[in-house]
Amino acid sequence: MENAAIPMEIIIGSGYVKYEVLNPLIQYAYAGSKATNLNIFVDLTSLLRKAIEENNEVGRYEISSDVSISADIINLCAHYREYFGRMGVITRFYLIYGRNCPSENIIFCGRDYNAKFTSKVFLQNQMMKMIDKNLSLLSILCTSLPGIYFFNIENYEVAGFIEHIINLYGFDRVDLYPDMENMIVSKDILPWQLIPRRCTVLRPRKFKGNDTSFIVTKQNMWAEFAKVRQVDAQSLNMIDIKYLSNVLAMTRVPERNLLSIKNIPVVFKTILKGIELGLLPQTIMEHQLPQSTVNYALGLLEMATNYTTLEMRWKAISSSFAAEAIFPNNPIWSTVLFRDVYDPNGLKEIVSRYYENSPIDLDRL
Repeated sequence: MENAAIPMEIIIGSGYVKYEVLNPLIQYAYAGSKATNLNIFVDLTSLLRKAIEENNEVGRYEISSDVSISADIINLCAHYREYFGRMGVITRFYLIYGRNCPSENIIFCGRDYNAKFTSKVFLQNQMMKMIDKNLSLLSILCTSLPGIYFFNIENYEVAGFIEHIINLYGFDRVDLYPDMENMIVSKDILPWQLIPRRCTVLRPRKFKGNDTSFIVTKQNMWAEFAKVRQVDAQSLNMIDIKYLSNVLAMTRVPERNLLSIKNIPVVFKTILKGIELGLLPQTIMEHQLPQSTVNYALGLLEMATNYTTLEMRWKAISSSFAAEAIFPNNPIWSTVLFRDVYDPNGLKEIVSRYYENSPIDLDRL
C-alpha cells in the first residue's frame, strides 16, 4: 500500500509551536523581561528546506492550492502575533528567504557548499516553481499587512542578513530599545550565532506527532548544541558562546554540507587550553572572534591543520562577516527599509480574490 501524500500545510505548520509548549519556553527565555516589543525573524528557508530537498517529483506532498504556502506563512505570523498579543507585546515580523549559498561562499569553500539544497533549488521543478510563486505573493501581501516585512535575499545567508538588520537598526542595544527583545524562528544552526546579539532562537520541532520544540538562549546554547551534535556537554559550557562561529568552522556543518576538519571534543579541548595559557580570550568583546585570532593560537599549540581552509570556512559561516563585509557592500542590501503601508481594504480584496480556498486569518493579524 502506497504512503498517502503529506499535505503541504504540514511543512509550514511544522514552524508552529503549540501555545502549551510555547508557554514554558517563553517563560524560561524571557524571565524577568519587561519588554513590550518583540522582533520576530522567521527563517523561511529552514521551514521550506525539507520540501525543496525532497522536490516532490514523486508526489510526496499534496498541495491544496497554488497559493496555500503564502497563506500558511502569513497564518504562522498570526499564530505568534496572537500569542504575544495576549501578553500585551507588540510583534513585528521579518520573513526572510535566502538560498544560503552566496557566490562568496563558493569561492571560500568550493562548489560543495550547501550543494544538496541548492541543486534542488535550481532544478526549478514543480515544487520550486510553486514556492517561487508564493514568495512573490508574499512580497505583495506584506505591503498591506501591519508590521510584517518580507525579504527575498536571493543567494545570501539568512543568518548574515538578520545580523545585518540588527547592525543597521541597533536592535541589540538596550540604550536605544530598552523595551525590545528579538527572537528568531529557525530550524537552522547558523542563526544561533546571533544569540549574543540580544536574540533567542525558537527551534520548532515535531517528532512522532509530538511538539518537541525548544528555545536556545545564552544560558543553554552549548547544552543544546551538544544535543544537536550528539556529543558530551561536560566541557562545552566552559567557553564563551561567541566561539560558536569558530567551532562551526573547525567541525562538521551538515547544514551546509561541510565535513569535519576536527572533531568537536578536540576543538573544545584546544580552545580551553588556549584560554588557560592566555592565548585566547576567556570573554570575547567583539560580536564574534575572527578565525585568524584562533588560528594564531592553534599554531602556537601546534595543531596540525590547514589554517587557510579554517579561515575560509569561518568567512562562509560567520554571520558577522556577512553582516560587516558582504551586505554593506551590496548596492541592493546596503540599506534595509521597513515600509508600513497598511491597506485593509486592498488586503481584503486580494484575500477574497486569490485566497478563497486558502483562508488567511485576518482577524488575528
